[in-house]
Amino acid sequence: LAARRPQLLLILAPRRPECPFDAATVETPDLSGIAAPESFEGGLRKLGANVDLAKRYIDHHRYTETELQSFINRCLRRDLQMIVTTEKDAVRMPRLNKPEVPIYFLRVEIEILSGHESWEQCVARICQPQPLLSPERFFA
Repeated sequence: LAARRPQLLLILAPRRPECPFDAATVETPDLSGIAAPESFEGGLRKLGANVDLAKRYIDHHRYTETELQSFINRCLRRDLQMIVTTEKDAVRMPRLNKPEVPIYFLRVEIEILSGHESWEQCVARICQPQPLLSPERFFA
């Protein structure tokens, strides 16, 4: 069993260490390309964010500059001060030079609540070096 715990908001550009995020006072549009965007949006709402503008893409979506600028323009028309996305999405976004609305990503930490031993065993098994298979095995 694991729990997700939001940590902090970090900005994509311009570079600043973190966001002075006060979700209770900020309308927070979100941009996501994840399997369960409802979970992300619900998490923002639990933090007190007013999420009434969301743009969802399919999981693992690679964003284009045009898509980002289009969403920024929507935010500008609504006088929104920031955009929030997931850390997973942030790495698939092109870096914009001085976007008119800052784009932040939410860093989330996973806490293992139970099953520590099986989790550690699984990670050890995945990370353990495997012997190379001989090519003859495939051509015999």
